[in-house]
Amino acid sequence: MTNYSSEAYAPSGELWWKLRIRPGTKKAKFGAEPQLASWLMFNAQVGDILTMRKLREVLGNSKEPNADEHLNRRFRALRKYGWSILSARDASELKPDQYRLDKIGSPIWLGSSKFAKKGLSAKIRREVFDRDGCRCLVCGIGAGESYPEQPAKKARLTIGHVVADALHGLNHPANLRTECSLCNEPAKEQAGRTESATEIWPKIRDLPRSEKSRLLFWINQGQRSRDEVDRLFDQYRALPASQRDEIKAKLERAVNKSGRLA
Repeated sequence: MTNYSSEAYAPSGELWWKLRIRPGTKKAKFGAEPQLASWLMFNAQVGDILTMRKLREVLGNSKEPNADEHLNRRFRALRKYGWSILSARDASELKPDQYRLDKIGSPIWLGSSKFAKKGLSAKIRREVFDRDGCRCLVCGIGAGESYPEQPAKKARLTIGHVVADALHGLNHPANLRTECSLCNEPAKEQAGRTESATEIWPKIRDLPRSEKSRLLFWINQGQRSRDEVDRLFDQYRALPASQRDEIKAKLERAVNKSGRLA
């Protein structure tokens, strides 16, 4: 049995994708679109291949799968909420009954909940910062670190939307991510860059295959994922100065002597 986070459950205690009546109402139907979106958020990852048979099973009950004759159309309709879902028409490697999740969209199952209101509470901001390791999920820079191209400029972190406010993206942690002030600037896209695609591609082309695959995963995911060494560095940065010195000294001895930490 899967252990889901508390965000996967509606106020009633049911999993969002198993709801039939919208929370806070007596008769309003909780439709297939929010059911599908919620299941994807808590059960799928960018790049996953899905079939309609699988989706009918997870939205159904213990006795029979979901029988909505328009479920295919409702699944594709998630695109208007920022979800990128490719079919065989979009990607030749997919079979007629397959779909690929290419981008996470807006958490529409929350409807007009408190998260739809503008303004972020300090609690939500801290939750997002802590979840993301106090690092920009776009470029990977940490709070207070210098930008490689601008050594004199220190990174300042803020909260950005995965699906923008203008596209009805909600102020829910599932639709929020940590960004540095530069990556969060809307004008950056039009501001011009120091290198063009023609200049960057040869560098990408010369990467080892494993690094190309990692970069492609980041691009498809829309953010930079981080490994265990990255996370350990963040934990190190959060230590008091005396403990940082202790870790640094032990690590230097381990590296220089090819030994192990005491």
